[in-house]
Amino acid sequence: MTDKIMEKLDQINFGLEQKSEAVEAKVEEKLTALETKHADEIKEIETKHAEEAEEQRKRIDTLESFVKRGGGNGGGEVEKKSVNRVWLEEKGMKVEEYTVEFKKFLSGEYTADAFTTVIQQKGLFTGNNSRGGIFVTPRMADMIEANMLEYGDMRALATVIQVDSKSIEVPVDFGHLEGGWDDELQSPSNNSDSVDFTKMVTMVVNNLTASPKVSQDLIDDAVMDIEAWLANKAARKFAQLENLAFVSGNGVKKPRGILTYDNGTNYEQIEQVVTGANNGVTYDGLSDIVAALKSSYQANATWVMHRKTLNLVRKLKDDEGMPIWANARDGDPATIFGKPVVINDSMPEPSTDALAIIYGDIRQAYMIIDRAGVTVDPDKYTDKPNVIYDFKKRLDGMVVNFEAVKIGKLSA
Repeated sequence: MTDKIMEKLDQINFGLEQKSEAVEAKVEEKLTALETKHADEIKEIETKHAEEAEEQRKRIDTLESFVKRGGGNGGGEVEKKSVNRVWLEEKGMKVEEYTVEFKKFLSGEYTADAFTTVIQQKGLFTGNNSRGGIFVTPRMADMIEANMLEYGDMRALATVIQVDSKSIEVPVDFGHLEGGWDDELQSPSNNSDSVDFTKMVTMVVNNLTASPKVSQDLIDDAVMDIEAWLANKAARKFAQLENLAFVSGNGVKKPRGILTYDNGTNYEQIEQVVTGANNGVTYDGLSDIVAALKSSYQANATWVMHRKTLNLVRKLKDDEGMPIWANARDGDPATIFGKPVVINDSMPEPSTDALAIIYGDIRQAYMIIDRAGVTVDPDKYTDKPNVIYDFKKRLDGMVVNFEAVKIGKLSA
């Protein structure tokens, strides 16, 4: 009896397996038919998604390289399509052909007028250049920008935006936007207790020049990458001059520096906090600087000071005898009270009442505007047999959030 039952169960299981296989086969057949029927539609959707993903990746790569802080690669050729290339292409530049003619111009084969004539005749650049000089190639402009990021301490910390005009209106904050609680059907009353406000201020670009000099023999040297050499030299001078202006510039035909604003906690004022010692720093003084900065700016706060001021800070210890300075380690920067430190030799050296320390979220505090395009004008006659290359770029800088940064004053 048991054997018959088991035999019957085996028959039932065998039948179920056959039916299951048959159902799976029919389902697979129908899926295959659907895929065949809609193959073109599926392929079109997949292709569209792939193209959109690739385009988004390219945009992200470009933004990360040239808008995000630290976009330079130390002077090597920039591989991704940069903002300089995009801007020049939008102005009608045929980059590859333009580059060939530009190298002839750079080597002295063309005068500026002859180069302009060739470019116009060949239709290689239809943009209107009313600034004087010749626009450098995207490669050269990118190398200049990359090197300026490497050498420019303040540029690497600030907000940098590129513009295509002589001026731009930017919002300058003191605190946060006003706000309050209102009935849904009523107009906003701005019934906040604060006195914070935002004001629109016009930033106007200023001319910054760098004039590296090179011998004609060096230019004629076929092994020499004259573009890279000149780009590095121009960038170093640009970075030196602009970095000084971002720190202490008076705002007259140049950026206005962070240290030039009056002491205070109102609009167009930056609070100065004494360090606790004439011509020196103390633990309590640095602690007071940190405490003066609102918590909303602490997360991205950075110390900026001259290397000689930093030498004084390195010697300070807390109440338990532990140094407040921590050396760079495993790719992390050196820190004071856990916040990164940037050495900036444009900052004042230690002396009594010197405004020798900057602390805060400089990305929120300071804005730099760059006008797109770098120009160059070779001068073969002033210093023969050398050639002077007059590079020019246009930029401005100013504080746009006065409470996002504090200044340490070396005073008791």
